[in-house]
Amino acid sequence: MQTYWLRKSSAHKVNGSDLKSAMMTHAELVETEEESESFEEPGLGFGVDTDQRMTKIERLVEWNVEVLASLLQQIIASRDGVVNDISPLSDAEKTIGNGGRTVLDEFTPIIPLKRFEAEDLRARRRPSSIKIGDEAKFQLRKYLSQIAAMYRDNPFHNFEHASHVTASVKKLLTRIVKVGEGNGLAVSGFCPSHIKKDDDANLVHLAGHSYGITSDPLTQFAVVFSAIIHDVDHPGVPNSQLVKENTRIAEIYTKSIAEQNSVELAWEMLMG
Repeated sequence: MQTYWLRKSSAHKVNGSDLKSAMMTHAELVETEEESESFEEPGLGFGVDTDQRMTKIERLVEWNVEVLASLLQQIIASRDGVVNDISPLSDAEKTIGNGGRTVLDEFTPIIPLKRFEAEDLRARRRPSSIKIGDEAKFQLRKYLSQIAAMYRDNPFHNFEHASHVTASVKKLLTRIVKVGEGNGLAVSGFCPSHIKKDDDANLVHLAGHSYGITSDPLTQFAVVFSAIIHDVDHPGVPNSQLVKENTRIAEIYTKSIAEQNSVELAWEMLMG
C-alpha cells in the first residue's frame, strides 16, 4: 500500500518559493511509501519488515503466509492439538472438478456451521502454543508464490488488490460479533452490554453464539483463502467483454467467467 501525505497551508495566495517549501520532496515521498509497505495487522503479533532485498510481491506473499499460518495454529488449537482422520475429506476432494462439472455446478449456497458452546471454547489450547513447523510454512509460501505469479499485472485486479481484500476480510472477521446491546446475541442470564474489554469468560460465551463464524477458525481460514485467490488470472476486463471476444474461458463457463476460472486454477494448484 502507498500512503501520500499532504501538508496544510494557509488560504492566502502563495508564491513559487512558498509552494516549494509546502510540498514534500520526492525523496520524502519515496521514504513514506517504503515505510507504509509493511503490512502489519494489530492483534496478530507479526509484521513484515520492509527489507530492500525483497520485492513488494515477496513482502505481500510473506504477509499472507503469516495470516494463513496463524489461522492454521488456531485450527489445530481448536482440535486440542490432534489431527483427526482426514481420509473421508481426502476422498471427497478427489471428486471435486471431475466429471466435467464447473465450479458453479458444485457450488453450495448454504453451508450449516457447527454451533460452539462456551465450554468448548474455554477448553481450547492457546494458538501460540501450537507449532506448525517450517515445512508447513514452506508449503504455504510456495503455494502463495504460485498464486501471486498467476495474478496478472492489471491496474486493479492484481495480487496487491487481493492482499488488500484479505486484510479487509481479516478485519471484518474480528468485527462480526459486536459487543454491545442490540446485536441479537443476548442469551438467558447474559447481557452483552455488561461485557468488559478484559472479561475473557464473557467474550468466550459470546463467541460461542456467533453462528460458528468467529469461533470456527476453519471457516475463517476458508474465507481468508477465498479472498487471496478470488482474482487469480483475472484478465482485467468485465465478463461481458470476455463473451464478446469469445475467449477460451468464456466457452467453458457460461457466467461468472473470470471468477470461476480463478477458483478452478487456485484449486488445481492446491491439489497438484
